[in-house]
Amino acid sequence: LAASVNPYGFAYSKVTLIVGIFGAVILLLILLQRTRLGRQMRAVADNPDLAASSGIHVERVHGSTAFLSAGIAGLGGALLAAVLPINPELGLMLLLPAFAVIVLGSVRSVPGVIIGALIVGLLRSVSEPVLIGAGNALDRPAASALAQVIPFVFLVGLLMLAPRGIGSALENWNI
Repeated sequence: LAASVNPYGFAYSKVTLIVGIFGAVILLLILLQRTRLGRQMRAVADNPDLAASSGIHVERVHGSTAFLSAGIAGLGGALLAAVLPINPELGLMLLLPAFAVIVLGSVRSVPGVIIGALIVGLLRSVSEPVLIGAGNALDRPAASALAQVIPFVFLVGLLMLAPRGIGSALENWNI
């Protein structure tokens, strides 16, 4: 057990998960911003007809995007399998937070989705200890289950201010 933990107290599997996810996100951003395929992907996402008339093979870009998406999903699943126990409900457990991240960040903005993921993760991790303490004080030990609801409360509040999500606000406010 001691061999599976580094000197800072983190399990190597969690360090691998964090490094793998940040590495994949950084490589994806580099691919989208600095390569020809990334420019083609952005052009097809904005306007497929205009991209096709500019000489971009739209079906090939769709195929490359699907291949890349499947690879990133596979990498994420492999990294997550080292940390979480595998069970039939694992996908459903991750589906609602993923939905909140996509809606919060807006569908067409990668930086917005990254910020949305950080917000959802921070809200869940900060609210759980607070709700555990409040639940114990009120003799309601199940209050920590509300930590899964807190990102959605934030999502509703944010969508009242920025109806198109964080990514659209980033683009419109030139942040």
